[in-house]
Amino acid sequence: MTSQTQRRLRVLVVGDQHDTVMNLGILLRSEGIEVRTATGARQVPAAVVQFPPDIVLLDRAMPAPSGQAVTQAILKHCTEHAPVVHTIAKPIDPDAILKLVLSVTPK
Repeated sequence: MTSQTQRRLRVLVVGDQHDTVMNLGILLRSEGIEVRTATGARQVPAAVVQFPPDIVLLDRAMPAPSGQAVTQAILKHCTEHAPVVHTIAKPIDPDAILKLVLSVTPK
């Protein structure tokens, strides 16, 4: 590590099912990761501006707007850097999610 302290990894979890989003948030926080959740596409722009994520976990089965539209909104509102956007499908594999998230380096 350099002389500067590296900030913690930031993850934005986006989905339409409150329980799934919250459970992913709990899982990631238990690993020391900073997490913000958004249950619905309308919350995404504000969440991205207030909490610039390193990675976004986006529910693939989320209803309209499509995942592509949500991804475009994320990239439009990210001013510091473009996050990694990864779609997730159910059933969720917690080990695979953790492996994916921990492979991302905070910017």
